[in-house]
Amino acid sequence: MSLDRRKVTIDSNVIISYSIARHDETLDRRAVKKCIASDTPMITNIITKECLRYALKSKGKISKSEMKRKLKEISKDIIVIDNIPPDEELEKRYKIRSKKDLKILYSADVTDSEIIISKDDDFFDDVQGIKAKIKKPKEYLIDNP
Repeated sequence: MSLDRRKVTIDSNVIISYSIARHDETLDRRAVKKCIASDTPMITNIITKECLRYALKSKGKISKSEMKRKLKEISKDIIVIDNIPPDEELEKRYKIRSKKDLKILYSADVTDSEIIISKDDDFFDDVQGIKAKIKKPKEYLIDNP
């Protein structure tokens, strides 16, 4: 295994799928496990908040405490980003179809991530202003055997 661990932001949609998957062979679970083993997952308070919000709305799919446990499996330390700019400022910095994804891009920038793993189609529709490479879980697995 290479000593050059890259910083990787994992989008909340991949973390949620990882957390609620019933078996280990889903693409999302394999990608997250590969990231944990080979790279450095960059889990921020922004991503954590989205995952916990899902747990509260999930109608029993996953509890808040179980989601917290899953997040700790991925990264022992949650990176706290203070003073998050308002969406209007983030819109000037990034171009993405959905405003709800602006803070994920900001998370990747602040943590100096080299890769973002996401399965959100908005990330693959001409995103601008971010230096990280955006990859779907399958692409991440193929590029990182």
